[in-house]
Amino acid sequence: MEDAPHIDRLRTAVTLENLEVVHQLVVVDPHTTYQQIENIMQIRSAATEVILHEYLGLRKSRCRSMPYFLTEAQKRDRVDYCLEMLETFDGCRSKRVYDIITGDESWFYYYDPETKRQSQVSVASNDPPPTKVCRKCSVGKHMFAIFFMKSGFNTIIPLEDGKTVIANWYTTECITNVLKQVEKHRRLNNLILHHDNASAHRAAQTMEYLDVQRVKLMGHPAYSPDLRPVRLLAISKN
Repeated sequence: MEDAPHIDRLRTAVTLENLEVVHQLVVVDPHTTYQQIENIMQIRSAATEVILHEYLGLRKSRCRSMPYFLTEAQKRDRVDYCLEMLETFDGCRSKRVYDIITGDESWFYYYDPETKRQSQVSVASNDPPPTKVCRKCSVGKHMFAIFFMKSGFNTIIPLEDGKTVIANWYTTECITNVLKQVEKHRRLNNLILHHDNASAHRAAQTMEYLDVQRVKLMGHPAYSPDLRPVRLLAISKN
């Protein structure tokens, strides 16, 4: 008998009119929170959950961050690249995977102005999670170039404040330090460098420097910062 008042309040709150209003709130703003719905509708949290989950079939999903929306041709290039890597390195069974060194420059923000909870939106239970492209500004950031191999971490090179990633910095400060770390454990012969298609990576100065060091380059599909050969081969192995 103690649950009767609670059940009665739920039945009072879960009406066709309230279902329509809550649905419109979510359609207009998928970021609408439970608390906002409760304040607008003057209903309890239990009723809000029942309306959203049981009647409207919605769930909270965090946005997946991605740098670009790829075209169909770019997606095919990514698939072809992955298949080529799997064939070249025999599905991670080839010992040549230990010849690969991969790296990239990345901004590290002092804090993320939008938390994962703040990026949550309401979506239907069978819908894929949404994506967000742009990163909002924060109070500060710093760039680092990070390199690693299948055998483990190689090195991290910070970019000094006020500098930009150009071919001269990439060859004389970044790659030079990376190769010095590699030479502590092995020769540079047969070393395969994987990086993206940034202008500093493809500049004539960079290509000439790598040629002198007898370092081979691995291809890279456009707009694919998430494709790292070591990572892909490790995934295929699992």
